[in-house]
Amino acid sequence: MRGLPRDEEGHAGAIWAQRVYPESFDDSLMVTAHLFQAEIPKTGDVRVTVVGRQVFAQQIAAPNGALDWRRGDWGELIHAPITVPAPIEAALHRYLASFGLVFGCFDFALTGDGDDPGHWTAIECNPKGQWGWLPARRPSRRRSPTSSIRKEAAGHDDARRL
Repeated sequence: MRGLPRDEEGHAGAIWAQRVYPESFDDSLMVTAHLFQAEIPKTGDVRVTVVGRQVFAQQIAAPNGALDWRRGDWGELIHAPITVPAPIEAALHRYLASFGLVFGCFDFALTGDGDDPGHWTAIECNPKGQWGWLPARRPSRRRSPTSSIRKEAAGHDDARRL
């Protein structure tokens, strides 16, 4: 899905998760497709961007404990680097390889401190993710995902797709 247009105050729009109650369902649900997911009691969210063999991960916390961090004031979000457990990282690489992809943005619900792979619940993979949600920071000498994707893809059989 695409985000919504900016509002009158210039804030970017987004489509976010929200609670639904089965007793409110009626025949109007038959009009279009829907995605329903169980609510996960989480301690935070994690966005993991994989570019070739590189992995960039940020834990995201909404100060108000929002169900979906995209719904609130993005300037109030708390971002912190997080280490992806080795079994999760391996699974992400297998996932991308199975679809012939070299890039993916994965969203997870975190139910603990993040050290245990069992605390990571996969929500989705977006093969066309972007970095607009990241907080502003000083440039780094470390290679960025955008500067290395072609190099990483060069050895990939499906690099011509990029």
